[in-house]
Amino acid sequence: MLSSTLIFFFFFYKKGSQLTFIADYARKYSTNNDSYDISQLWNNTDTIYLSHLTSSYDIASADLSYKKVFKDYSSFQVGAKFTMTQMNSHNDYQGLYHDAWKELPDFKYSLKYHEYIWAAYAEYQKDIDKLSLAAGLRMENTKTENKETKTDKHYFNLYPHLSIRYSFDEMKRWMVMAQYARQIERPAFDALNPN
Repeated sequence: MLSSTLIFFFFFYKKGSQLTFIADYARKYSTNNDSYDISQLWNNTDTIYLSHLTSSYDIASADLSYKKVFKDYSSFQVGAKFTMTQMNSHNDYQGLYHDAWKELPDFKYSLKYHEYIWAAYAEYQKDIDKLSLAAGLRMENTKTENKETKTDKHYFNLYPHLSIRYSFDEMKRWMVMAQYARQIERPAFDALNPN
């Protein structure tokens, strides 16, 4: 497993504003060799399989944002983000047949899945005494490729959100909040992998 992260902050102290850049990269490579030996005692037969699995995952992202803070306890933030995911997996199966190893193409599979996400976002926040308001919008352009089946998908979505919060005390220990948000949830990697 290889992983690296770069974080850069620049603060505008007099104005309370902030420029942020975050980039990270992770790579995971794994290989797995398994042997299966199945014995059936009632008909005195044995079945022996070998499998060889190799998988590699590459995930990279970069996020650049600027937050402007105003004197009236409000702020405005804009940013852009890019995320890349590349997953390559290959599995070979062999069976022992009359003392010779034979390829089993019905169990063999390959997966080459690549996903690219470009996003831009903006959010405005405002505090009025004990009342806090936040409204924002995320625009997302996604491209996915399955190189094994030669299928590509390309789609664009908008994700707005609105939040209203009222605090009953200055420490904000007691509060009531109403929120609306359109969100997306993507499957975990173990859900994408045929294993």
